[in-house]
Amino acid sequence: KLVAATSLDAPIACTLASGAMPRRLDDWQSLLAYAARRESIDGGLRVTFDASVPIAHLAQLVADEHACCSFFRFSITVDDRGVALEARAAPDALPIVHALLGAPK
Repeated sequence: KLVAATSLDAPIACTLASGAMPRRLDDWQSLLAYAARRESIDGGLRVTFDASVPIAHLAQLVADEHACCSFFRFSITVDDRGVALEARAAPDALPIVHALLGAPK
C-alpha cells in the first residue's frame, strides 16, 4: 500500500534500524541499475527507468522507504515517457535524495 504524500515540514529523520540500512541500500542499488536517466524536477529528482524495471518491487521499496523516511514524497508514473520515480523533499533534504537515488545528469 502506498502512503499519501506528507508535508514538506516533516522532520528530516530516518527511523530504519541501522542494521537494516545496508540491505535497504542494496535494494535501491539493485533497482537503480535499471535507471536510464536522472533529471532535476521542482523540489527533487526524476529517475526514468528502462522498460524491464520490476514495477511491483519499485512500488514496495518506495512504500518501505516512506515508512521510515516520511520527509520524502514519492510518485511513480507510467506514461509515454516510460516508468519513472519522482522523489521530492524539503530543500535541506535534497542532498539525501541525491545520495539515495543519484545526481541529475
